[in-house]
Amino acid sequence: MKNLDIKKIKGFIFDLDGTLADTMPLHLQAWQKIGEQYDLLLSHQEHLNYAGMPTEKIVAMLARQKGLNIDAIKFTRQKEAFFVNKLLPKVKPMPTVIPFLKDLNKEYPSAVGTGSNKKTAKQVVTYLGIEKYIKGLITADDVENHKPAPDTFLACARKIGIAPENCLVFEDADLGMEAAKNAGMQAVNITEESDEVMTNLLNELKKRVHLCLKLSNKE
Repeated sequence: MKNLDIKKIKGFIFDLDGTLADTMPLHLQAWQKIGEQYDLLLSHQEHLNYAGMPTEKIVAMLARQKGLNIDAIKFTRQKEAFFVNKLLPKVKPMPTVIPFLKDLNKEYPSAVGTGSNKKTAKQVVTYLGIEKYIKGLITADDVENHKPAPDTFLACARKIGIAPENCLVFEDADLGMEAAKNAGMQAVNITEESDEVMTNLLNELKKRVHLCLKLSNKE
């Protein structure tokens, strides 16, 4: 975060799972529950490595590698249904990032860009109660090329009407950080930053807004 150009920031893009919502362990639990039926389990590290990719793509890729005949669409539907029906009530908001989103909502537009499908993502966003704080939700169903391709984040930028170079992305996964770079955006990996650093960034952005207001009032 040391190299951030705060003066360029005019809008925010947030990943969902692992960034706004503490869902990654729950998604892995759902995968393992359904994966037992197909002999297709994931290690913790594999789950992290593929974070940001749609479940359907991961299933298809691993099935090919293991020589398994699996209906990736059916697997995905079962996994998402188990997550929503059994695990959604266990979802918790990420303690620093959610307040960050809410605190800057009035001054900066925000969007969410996720590798989850639209139905599940909408339910998580609703469960977190953050619909009114975002101007757009881009999911795996909305783009052809997924992270690390830039499409998800570029679509988010269009949603909030901010040029890519003026967007700041918050992520927790390598594929997402790569996607932000490919989109020409600045990015913060929240897993590598302390709460204090995030708070300092929030304060700096607030100062910038107040300065801009003072300058506009003088004019």
